[in-house]
Amino acid sequence: MRITTESDGHVIGVKFSPSNNLPTVDHPAKVIEGTGLLYSDDIGELLTDKKPADNGNEALYVNRLTYTVRERPGSWWQGCCLREKRDKEVLKNVNIQVKRGQLTALLGNSGSGKTSLLDVIACRHQGKLKGKVTFGGKNLDEATFKKKCGYVIQSDRLLANLTVQEILMYTAQLKFANTDTASTAKERVSRIIAHMGLNHVANSKVGGHIVRGISGGERRRVSIAVQLLQDPDILLLDEPTTGLDSFTAHYLVSVLAKLARSQKRIILMSIHQPRSDIFGLFDQIGILSLGEVIYFGPQISLVPYFTRLGFPCPIYANPLDHYVDLASIDRRDAVSEEKTSVRVYELKKGYVESDIHKEIMNEMDKSSNEGTNNDSRKTKKYSSSIITSISLFSTLFRRMQLNLWRDKSGFSGRLTLFPTFAFFLWIFIWSLNNDIETAVQDRTGILFESMSAAPMMGLLNAVALFPAHRDLYSREHREGLYGCGHMLAAYFIHIVPFAIVATMFYSTWLYWGIGLSPDPGRFFIFSAVCLHMHYFGEILTVLFLIFFQNIEVGQSVCTLSLSVLAIIGPGLVRSQATLPEPFQYVAYAVNYKYASEILAANEYHGLQFSCDGG
Repeated sequence: MRITTESDGHVIGVKFSPSNNLPTVDHPAKVIEGTGLLYSDDIGELLTDKKPADNGNEALYVNRLTYTVRERPGSWWQGCCLREKRDKEVLKNVNIQVKRGQLTALLGNSGSGKTSLLDVIACRHQGKLKGKVTFGGKNLDEATFKKKCGYVIQSDRLLANLTVQEILMYTAQLKFANTDTASTAKERVSRIIAHMGLNHVANSKVGGHIVRGISGGERRRVSIAVQLLQDPDILLLDEPTTGLDSFTAHYLVSVLAKLARSQKRIILMSIHQPRSDIFGLFDQIGILSLGEVIYFGPQISLVPYFTRLGFPCPIYANPLDHYVDLASIDRRDAVSEEKTSVRVYELKKGYVESDIHKEIMNEMDKSSNEGTNNDSRKTKKYSSSIITSISLFSTLFRRMQLNLWRDKSGFSGRLTLFPTFAFFLWIFIWSLNNDIETAVQDRTGILFESMSAAPMMGLLNAVALFPAHRDLYSREHREGLYGCGHMLAAYFIHIVPFAIVATMFYSTWLYWGIGLSPDPGRFFIFSAVCLHMHYFGEILTVLFLIFFQNIEVGQSVCTLSLSVLAIIGPGLVRSQATLPEPFQYVAYAVNYKYASEILAANEYHGLQFSCDGG
């Protein structure tokens, strides 16, 4: 790193050169020993054909953007009152320009608006917008974004039990259903794996919080590789280096820089506390403070620009850290808050009046005048043809099955949880007799427990295993890969074999172990009812978990719902004839009513009891 200083010790220029122990984007082709990381001047060739050269309109513009959300201040219980919501401006008059072949970093303290800006560009906002986002002279709407862009969010939503290659292959099959052949998809995935330096872990499980797998940095690269499968023109990344060590963070940013320049892509990323040697990899820097831009321009102009404003960078300081600190407000006391607020205001005002900002606005206005109207053709979220739907369902089904077969705890839990409950019932009851004093009560209790416990076992399975698929669906659905119907159909069908096996284990042990009616036909009727209730419990839980993003809340509401249905439906706690009239009608719509009637008729029909002493 070469630093140019004045006599007073302040920095007036910074030029970063590669350190001796870290590779750079211009490093000759090689694999770094012990890491599997690939560096090559021709790394861009590992992807598809190069993007077209930059022209006037082939740039991403955020033009006079203001983003407002509505919030209810105060405690949650105050939200029950019908008080007015207040508007909060998350972004205020933001203007940025990112051209093809540029890697741009967004910096700022927490709450500055970095993620909100990326969400707006990705059409994932929920508030009100003023201004516009354009690409190639056209408004960047949701359909266009899904077709031409990729967004790497902070969390790595990947199935822990699949390998890197399997994750990318299944994603490729979903993205290009009925368009790519198997060989084409495999070739595409191989290129991406080589490009992201993942060859050494291609056949390793991704892993997660419980399952051991690849490192956090490698998981980040897998998430980026998933987005590169579509060969996007614009790639957005929300703090991709968070949680990574310094070497891995430098490598990741250098790969992104090479990707932007060699493939003429637009890459815009937010980053938190970047190291000084990463500074030189960026083409442009944007610094936000309280939703407003205090600088957006070339990286090489950052230090000279702030120096002219009277805020030089101290010698040996990291310019990025220093200027992010300048853009922050110190709220520890009133004096510090007022002082730093005035400073931030001066920085905002200085940027609006700067030549850098005026140049961006001139190019933005020129692009708006030259741009054409939006393309009237609509891009579907996902193809609705029968053949494509079958292909999507098949891919999702195979992915879910493979993930479950590899999940030792999930696989064994699905098969043993329900039978284990039968074991405890068997220990408690041991055997039935035909004594009138105990036979009816014991049998009724067994039938009620079988009917009410089966849905609870399904609930436990869903709570343990469905959230991973739900989180993955949330990302892939936003990308337009498939719909909710495809995911639910694949999930509900892939659990059928496990539900059947678990129910048969439960029924066999309990039915014959305690001595219910010794008739094979009645045994299969008993098993079918238990299977239905077990399956019903998991389906209902899945639907609640889709509606409630908080797993604990979804589980609690579903448990309460199943308990209420078990009370109203069977008529065992209280005779249905004595229920209030509205509840009598409700009981007819509850499957517990019919399950209890079938089980009771199946067991008691033709059964004879003995009356001792009379």
